[in-house]
Amino acid sequence: MNSATRDPLLSSTLWGDPQLGHLQTGSLERNSGQDILNLLGGGTSASINRGCFISSDMTDAIGVRPLPTGIEFDAASQAAQEIASISLVHTASGLDRHAFIGVLNDGTVPASVTYGSQTPTLIKSEGRLHLYSLMNPDTGPQTVTAVSSIGVTNQVLCVVSRTGVGSVGTAVSTQNIEQPTIFVNISASPEDLVTDYCQMVSLSMAADTSQEERISFDDPGVGYLSVGMSDQPGASSVQMLWSTDATYGDNMLIAVALTPAS
Repeated sequence: MNSATRDPLLSSTLWGDPQLGHLQTGSLERNSGQDILNLLGGGTSASINRGCFISSDMTDAIGVRPLPTGIEFDAASQAAQEIASISLVHTASGLDRHAFIGVLNDGTVPASVTYGSQTPTLIKSEGRLHLYSLMNPDTGPQTVTAVSSIGVTNQVLCVVSRTGVGSVGTAVSTQNIEQPTIFVNISASPEDLVTDYCQMVSLSMAADTSQEERISFDDPGVGYLSVGMSDQPGASSVQMLWSTDATYGDNMLIAVALTPAS
């Protein structure tokens, strides 16, 4: 009771509120601690939000715990087939939902991409990769479909949904030929989450250890290639990188930052 008062700037202190314990964007407690117990799975040296809790009637002991970062992984789905129209079923849930829909094909923009009855927005194409964004996708199982502009072709369809997303930044991209690594740098804020969508001409590939792989689609069976999606916390400059032992064609990478809901 004699401790100094420090306001962590919580979004809510109301039990039952989905924002309970979440930190506001301007909180100094964001990424201010060290995750020595590896509670978030990023390693014991990773940064972590911090805060404390105590019951309103003062009967519970004070404890320290990691607080939510705002943007959290929800679900991932993937499919691959030589076909004119490729589909999968994806289920998104939670508040402030967002879905990235990644399509890989022959290099032409799909004739259409739908998420249930909704139409996502194409935010970037890079070679054979096309990345679509959808804020607040419908909940429950939804059929996601990409229709090729040229008819039957090799296609890969990937969907990753997250919660706590407020807005989507400007995507950046790059290509290289037969290089064992591919990377792109992107600017972001510490509270952001940087995400990517990558293809390498190899039967396996891996994201950098600083990144959390959400889709790892090695050798999906539609050509000599692999596809992946990953994310990592934001910073003034973030490098998204994938690597493999050897490649034999064009590698492609798209990255974009997500800003948490306030």
